[in-house]
Amino acid sequence: MKALFRLILGAVFLAAALCVADPGRARAMDLEGRITHPWSLEVRNPYAGTCVEVRADIGDTVEAGGILAVYRLDNRDRENIQQTLSESELRSRQGELRLLEAQGREASARRDKLREALAAGVESQARLEANNANVELLEQQISSLRADIQELAARLREDRDSIREDLGGAPIPADNAPREAFLRSPTAGVVSGQEISPRDEMPKGKLCFRVARSIFHVSCRISAADYVRLKAGDVGRATIQSLPGESFEAVLLPLPLTAEDKGPNAAAAYEVEFLIRGLDRFVSEDVRARVNLAK
Repeated sequence: MKALFRLILGAVFLAAALCVADPGRARAMDLEGRITHPWSLEVRNPYAGTCVEVRADIGDTVEAGGILAVYRLDNRDRENIQQTLSESELRSRQGELRLLEAQGREASARRDKLREALAAGVESQARLEANNANVELLEQQISSLRADIQELAARLREDRDSIREDLGGAPIPADNAPREAFLRSPTAGVVSGQEISPRDEMPKGKLCFRVARSIFHVSCRISAADYVRLKAGDVGRATIQSLPGESFEAVLLPLPLTAEDKGPNAAAAYEVEFLIRGLDRFVSEDVRARVNLAK
């Protein structure tokens, strides 16, 4: 009888020890969270304007470079572009160059005549040397001006390429005053956010779209007690509010090292992320989700 009692008592102590060593075995974990898009890019307008047309809506699949919207440029930005791309300074410098080149040709021809006159004994060495100095000065001025013109022309080409990129590839007319610009997708993915509609005013730098890769996470806030029960790679099942009756595999990503700072009187909390596998449809951010871990 005593032996049986010791056997039962040992079994009780063993079960208690296993629960202490791994308390997660005692119950499953049911975590509340929300859908997040971990990899997304913002699309903002480089110039102020007014939305003319929206070509992509939330949930649409887009290719890299695809046009998301068209907007009409603000008059002030059109004038700034026109001024930036103006070739008036370049033409002025080119006119100066033509004048210097003509003066250089005249000075070179005069030098040849002075040499002939000096050889004939009817001209002085001093006048030839003075003319030679003038020729050298003109050549230096011509060389410097040509370099300036090349630099100016290169800068104008760079400015034109940069502005054309900012315009989303919209054409730049001959008067350098474009009327419209395109907003293009920076990557292939899904439109996860749309903040503009036709006729909306668009101040410079407005957030117009978000484009996300088809990767979805569930972000869950958990307590310190639950945090110690988790390890990266834990696998559970996720259900999503907008997809009733379906569940998806959820894999726990590497855990954060520190709790969120909520002030001295708040309980420690951690934000953990689960990767959702097998979700082949678009789900908006902040949709409620639940992850069940059979610990």
